Amino acid sequence: MKRGFWFIAIALVLLATISCEDSSNPLPTLESLSQSSRVIGMPSFILTVKGLNFVKGSEIVFNGITKNTDYKGSKELSAEITMDEIDEAFALSTTGLSTATEVSVPVYVKNPLPGGGKSEALQFTIRDKFTFQNPIKISDLKLTVFEVKAYYDKYETLHCAWQIKDAESLWLAYTQTRSKGEQFGSIQYLETLTLDESVGNKIELISGENKNTYAFWDYVISNTDGTKYKLMGEYSGDNGSTFGDPVFPADTTDKIEDYAIGAYGAGNIFCAWININTDNIGTVLFSRSVESGANFSSVKQLNLTSAHSGIGMVVGDNGVLYVSWIASELVTGKDAIYYTYSSDFGLNFAEQKQIAVASSPNEKFHKIFSSTGYDGRIYKAWWQTDTADPSRFVARIAVGSEDCSCFKLATIAEFAALDIDNLPDIQLAIDKINNIYSVIVTADNKIHIYRSADGCTSFQEIADPQNWGATGPASFTLNENGGFFFLCPLNVEYTEVDDSGETVTKTAIEAFLIRSNE
Repeated sequence: MKRGFWFIAIALVLLATISCEDSSNPLPTLESLSQSSRVIGMPSFILTVKGLNFVKGSEIVFNGITKNTDYKGSKELSAEITMDEIDEAFALSTTGLSTATEVSVPVYVKNPLPGGGKSEALQFTIRDKFTFQNPIKISDLKLTVFEVKAYYDKYETLHCAWQIKDAESLWLAYTQTRSKGEQFGSIQYLETLTLDESVGNKIELISGENKNTYAFWDYVISNTDGTKYKLMGEYSGDNGSTFGDPVFPADTTDKIEDYAIGAYGAGNIFCAWININTDNIGTVLFSRSVESGANFSSVKQLNLTSAHSGIGMVVGDNGVLYVSWIASELVTGKDAIYYTYSSDFGLNFAEQKQIAVASSPNEKFHKIFSSTGYDGRIYKAWWQTDTADPSRFVARIAVGSEDCSCFKLATIAEFAALDIDNLPDIQLAIDKINNIYSVIVTADNKIHIYRSADGCTSFQEIADPQNWGATGPASFTLNENGGFFFLCPLNVEYTEVDDSGETVTKTAIEAFLIRSNE
């Protein structure tokens, strides 16, 4: 009997020991970070880590700070890294090091007791300026690419479009990626024109609700029937996977000087453009579609004084539509930027108002570029010159109040010796903490990137001027975490065998995507 008792007791002890050993947490292994670098001053972001042996209760430790961690499974965890944590880590690590431009901080995972422990650390780099990856070619015809456009939407899709031509034809090409540029879909050719009759101009891309995507293009056709100016749009209901037939909000014998588009909700698309007639009078015209571009309304005029250049449009989160343009005051002759707005999706517009006016008739305004922030504010940028000082070119910006009843004006940057007949775009983007980013590509193809973190009071250049050898202006857009995408036309060399069997080297201009490391 005693022997049986001790046998049972020993068995229970062994079972308890095995049970304790089975409940012990493993040592975690950290293999990769979803993002391995960040620039100071950028918004908070979600860091996802992958590895092995993660358990409920595993925690990400970022630079010594134990983070509130979401358990995604035994191979994945995530945590929010705040802007303050990034900025403070850089400030502490560079104290006393006036020339330091980047630092590295450790990231590891720790598992709780019993057992557990911490993984080996991976390094996370924090920089004071943006850096960029090598260009990725996304076009494929070995022809001539020009006039590019990139647009990143709220569904985390990057849309890219460009014009491409050979000796006979002109095309509008389009592709998209949902993997932040890692892999693109097939290239679609949305429109084909005969080159000797046609000249392509500006491309615009925009998205609405339910993954509706719109591509617009204005071009000129000249033949024996005369000259026609066309504004073409194509609609996709599946976020750019397929497009429908083209529609033409504008088809006119008057010159289309510039145009702008906007979208709201599931099917509202808005177009505004400046027509210049034979008497050189500029009219701001507007049309809308509530059927995803299938049909457009009759055209209405928005301006009271002749517009001469620059048109911008933004649609706020509340559906209020703002249209702006440049015109000369009737009495003083001074340039001014005007705007009007509609609270009923373009059925009616308010009386035009001024955003800014030149200090003298010598001071001239050129082009307009528009954006809207996560807080609903309206942002406008334009070029300002003075005939009394023709070598000075000033990039200006206006930021609207919450109700757009007033605007705060500021200077982004100044340049010398630009081509007044071919001024570069002042591209704008606003991140989710309302940092203002502006990109300007100068005549030497250097890309200048500026940021304001104080509501436009001051701007700082936040990357060394980039020169990737672009043959034309680059287009930029921001992703949801504040990282950059640039679409650029770049020269490439390739070889092919000619009719005589000789291998020859040729050049082409292709579309390339360039991403920031952050």
